[in-house]
Amino acid sequence: QRSSWTLAVAGLGTLGLAAALWGGSSSDDSCITDPSVWVTAVGRAGTNENVRVAGREYAEAWKAAEQNACQAEAPLAAEVRLCFDGLRSDAEALLELHGEQGWSDHDAAIEAVRDLGEPAKCADPSGDRSAPPVSALASVTAAQPMLSKLRALSRAAKIDESLEYSQEVMVAARNTGFAPMIVEAASLRARALMLASELDEARAVYEEAYFAARRASLPRAAGIAASNLAFLVGSKFNDVEGGYRWAEYARVGLERAGLDPLATGVYTQALINLAQREGRFEEQERLARAAEQAEIDAGRPDSEVRATMVAYRGMAQYMREDYEGALETFEQGCILAEARYGPNTAPVSAMLDNRASVLRLLERSAEALPLAERALEIREKTYPAGSLDLAYSYGNLAILYGELERFEDAVQYADRSMTILEDKLGPSSGDLARGHRIRADILRDWGKQHWPEARKGYQAALVLLADAGDEFVGDAETIETELAKLGAERQ
Repeated sequence: QRSSWTLAVAGLGTLGLAAALWGGSSSDDSCITDPSVWVTAVGRAGTNENVRVAGREYAEAWKAAEQNACQAEAPLAAEVRLCFDGLRSDAEALLELHGEQGWSDHDAAIEAVRDLGEPAKCADPSGDRSAPPVSALASVTAAQPMLSKLRALSRAAKIDESLEYSQEVMVAARNTGFAPMIVEAASLRARALMLASELDEARAVYEEAYFAARRASLPRAAGIAASNLAFLVGSKFNDVEGGYRWAEYARVGLERAGLDPLATGVYTQALINLAQREGRFEEQERLARAAEQAEIDAGRPDSEVRATMVAYRGMAQYMREDYEGALETFEQGCILAEARYGPNTAPVSAMLDNRASVLRLLERSAEALPLAERALEIREKTYPAGSLDLAYSYGNLAILYGELERFEDAVQYADRSMTILEDKLGPSSGDLARGHRIRADILRDWGKQHWPEARKGYQAALVLLADAGDEFVGDAETIETELAKLGAERQ
């Protein structure tokens, strides 16, 4: 049986994007915003009537919440006013993105609008919310639409555009000196970097977000940033101990903010990932099922959190070799990802690759191939060249082409995968060792004339696996067996 890549999560990297808690100032002394601004915003949403209806429904909820807040307190406290203006800016950015750039799927655009923060919560005194000093108000007002546009790009899974634009937004946010804006801009920038496989910079920017939140006494924001770091350090840097340290910082921050950490998607995701790294697959599935059920009970059956937890549940079934169960779960995850993000988006590509991996293990490689090819087609359009997700897609296709005896194609894709893995992870990673093993498996099956090169690949993989950690022990044992077989047959 050939090596398999670690399966992919349906969500876009980490969760935890927060709605804006600030925005431009309002010069309306009557407290109530001129309703014409919403007419303009909905008018930018494009021609799809269902998207426009979603925009109008959100506008009505926003206006009702603002009116209720004004009746309770007029004029509004600065931080409440800024919260309302920030949510309006987010809605405007999403609707404009749909109208001008075109969303890959109208239903996904509608879900994104509905997933914006609840306007009524702006009047809630709890949470990380503050107003900028008067001296910074002009720069905060100017930067808010930029931050809203970046959030819209991230929600629409436009990875290349998010990565490019996030750098400009970071500069603008830092120039405000306003901690909440700096923290969120940094979190969005780090997320884009992680999806682009710029892992060292992603870690540095997430750390900037965490320490900025700590200094500004923003415990919820600190907890979210630490949760993202727990995920990143544990999954991308294979540092489980470091991941648990960040998870503890996350727990403290979220509890200080009055939140239940296990009811916070990004924190739960980090714990699930760490359990997976330790091989505790039953615990991984238990946490995923609990978080998934919590989303259903809260009336959010199509949420990003649920889509991600379905993926983790499928991974746990896969690792326990319950392949039929995993296939059913990944098929469900694909439906959820398409409903949540649209059909040609990065989360859908992850679910397609997962389905293909399971079908291959069920000896249904002919069914798996079109899924893997579609996954790669989507990823080549949504991820930057040289990203790790592309490397894993190339590796999956290499395995399938090998099993279907398309050996030249298989070696070509294996080489593409290994080039990216070495560039992004360095010459001593466990995943690169798996890349060597996949290529060697293909050469072994291609015929005896390729066995000398296959032996070299297996030997290179063993050297790398010596320092790769417990997760890869099974790989090393399998490779030693393959080397012994090749040696015996050569004799």
